[in-house]
Amino acid sequence: MRTIGNIVLPICSTDYIPAYGFGAKIPPHNNLSHCFALSGVPERYMVQGVDGLINAYKSSVANAQLHGPTIFSDVIDTASTILSRMMESGVQRVQYMVLTIISDGVLSDGETFMSKLVHTVSPLPISIVIIGVGNEDFGKMPFFLGDENVPPRSGNKQAARNCLTFATMKSVDNDLGRLAEKILRRVPEQATEWLELNRMKR
Repeated sequence: MRTIGNIVLPICSTDYIPAYGFGAKIPPHNNLSHCFALSGVPERYMVQGVDGLINAYKSSVANAQLHGPTIFSDVIDTASTILSRMMESGVQRVQYMVLTIISDGVLSDGETFMSKLVHTVSPLPISIVIIGVGNEDFGKMPFFLGDENVPPRSGNKQAARNCLTFATMKSVDNDLGRLAEKILRRVPEQATEWLELNRMKR
């Protein structure tokens, strides 16, 4: 997590980042949640830097019970809500989000996720980086393994652009340099494509 954070965080314009977990039964009632603030307090979802992220994660793991299935849709909804608030805040400069999801499980809501990606997310100023870790067979998620230059489809509709980058630690032979190269190459390309689609000057 620290290494991946150190790859992604320098792209950000601020040291404060939203930090959420998914797939756990959380206190005080042990309700299953697919998107919750790692701090344990819904209103306090921001952490400072990689150290703040790791500390929040450790605290959350100590108090929550990890639980399947693996579902990303709630995380996507939350990220879209945060991004919409940023865009409506009146800040003049372009706000672009890099949503990074680290998962050790095969996605259970693939069709719903792809529908949200195509219909809701792809027009927004966002890149989604999904990193698979552990020994799961991520080949079971073929919708993540297509041509990265071709926008994904959901039903008869094609996304405005491909804002998704998917990699597994196995696919890069646990080589963090190769992982960083893929992320740092794709995200600027995706941001540039969004800017061009929206006719904004870089």
